[in-house]
Amino acid sequence: MGKVTWGGDFDGSTFDDAERSQFKPYDGPIPANAMYAWKVKNVKRGETSNGNDQLIIGLELIPRRSRPDEKKYKGYYITHFLVMTEGTAWKVAPFLDALGVSGADLVSRTKDTGEEDNRGNVPLVSIGKWKNDGSTIVLASLEDDDYKEGRKRIREFWPVEDAAKDEDDEEESDDSEDDEEEAPKRPAKKAAAKKSTKRAEPDEDADEDDDEEERRPAKKAAAKKAAPAKKAAGKRKAKDEDADEDDEDGDEAPF
Repeated sequence: MGKVTWGGDFDGSTFDDAERSQFKPYDGPIPANAMYAWKVKNVKRGETSNGNDQLIIGLELIPRRSRPDEKKYKGYYITHFLVMTEGTAWKVAPFLDALGVSGADLVSRTKDTGEEDNRGNVPLVSIGKWKNDGSTIVLASLEDDDYKEGRKRIREFWPVEDAAKDEDDEEESDDSEDDEEEAPKRPAKKAAAKKSTKRAEPDEDADEDDDEEERRPAKKAAAKKAAPAKKAAGKRKAKDEDADEDDEDGDEAPF
């Protein structure tokens, strides 16, 4: 039994310092064709087999708070390739819009690490003001890959602000409808009826009763009027608490 001597140009640090995958294996169901929220885990620059520049984008599906059925797809990961040519500009532009940067930012203000990965691709540091820190959330549609049976691909990107704004508008509309449905009926007619009955008796006690009866409905109406406001405030507070819990989790899109 003897010690093995390897003939390659490497040592122990070659393997100790090798790049490891930062993502957990996904063993859940394949998402259906639809639009989802995605976290941009990384963006690298590389080249196609034809020598064209391309962006290599790693995307992780993030369940949306308003779509509980998406939780079963949490962690689904896909790599998307965007070739940078004049003929494919229509594919690149929506991704830049989703990041909040311009074509000028991509061409003139992109920075990378200067270090190639094991496939010869170089991770980006930034594109203009956008930072490649793995926290950006975008919207993108998922569809079947026509060239690879059984696989999926990304079709198009959108900025996440549009969806978040639409969701906020829907919640505000729901709150308004709830408040209108719960608004109390005014007891004015009932108070008027009691008042006319009492005035038929011309004694001083009746006048005092009239004053008291007039005050009571007003207090009761005020109490009823305050109830929906408290209820609506309670709903908003509950939503805020849910939002705080989701933010702490960090694995759910806040819309």
